[in-house]
Amino acid sequence: MHPGALHFGAPTSSVGGVPRPNPRPSSQVPPPDLRALGWAVKHAREKRGWTIERLAEESGLGRRTVLTVEAGTKSPNIRTLHALAWALEVSLSGLVASLDGD
Repeated sequence: MHPGALHFGAPTSSVGGVPRPNPRPSSQVPPPDLRALGWAVKHAREKRGWTIERLAEESGLGRRTVLTVEAGTKSPNIRTLHALAWALEVSLSGLVASLDGD
């Protein structure tokens, strides 16, 4: 495989250039903090003085979608995150960083 090529398989790490399976099983990956993401979206929306309806209109998303993201009850897909970030004029990376709960 080319050194810069993408590899879609089991996560690996490298020791001395020899790939080996990732020692940390995926069951140990903490879940994303969807409530923190919801708070970040709500905070950005309120900072603009927008209602949920206005954010839905500006982002092209449904009102219910905006509500579920803000409530942290459903994991949004990348298109939803992109639409929210674009409408709120915030970085997508900033919204995604809130998933860590920091």
